[in-house]
Amino acid sequence: LRRPVSLTEPDKLTDVSSRLRDDYGFYLIAHGLRDRIGQSAFFLGVDRLAQRRENIPVTTADLQSVFEETSGEDLSDFFDFWVHGGRFPKLTLSYAINERDDGQRDLLGCIESDIPFGSFDVPVSVEDGTGEVAALVDVDDGEGRFEVRGRGGDVEVTLDPSQQLVFRDTKVKAVGSMEDLRCVAQ
Repeated sequence: LRRPVSLTEPDKLTDVSSRLRDDYGFYLIAHGLRDRIGQSAFFLGVDRLAQRRENIPVTTADLQSVFEETSGEDLSDFFDFWVHGGRFPKLTLSYAINERDDGQRDLLGCIESDIPFGSFDVPVSVEDGTGEVAALVDVDDGEGRFEVRGRGGDVEVTLDPSQQLVFRDTKVKAVGSMEDLRCVAQ
């Protein structure tokens, strides 16, 4: 579980079977990347790739290039962490809620990864009586931070709500105050 499953260097430091690597690769691209860049950019990229590389093997660089083209995003971090690195991080999301004088509540959250290097985005959802706020939170060198202001009622925080990425373990926990959050204490 602690060994990387690099899709570009499959024999490097892993004892995971090629079938599992293939399944992981398909899942990662079909779900993780599609969720990150959106349905339209994903399927437009698949179509362009099929037209350009008909009967020609597709490389990882080809995938990255066409999906960057169709999404307009730099996907280097995604490919470096998930595809080339093949990491399975353990994530802990800690959050605190601050009650304001106007009755609204502000939420501050910290995400910690047990892999202290690299960059990736992780979807986070904050839902309460006023609706849902969802966003990708950048986790850089093992730490990420997010803030949601003006919430009301009971708050539910979910890490990777659609379960689109592959984590070794995830944990979400509320802490007593904002000062108890590691990303605030630093």
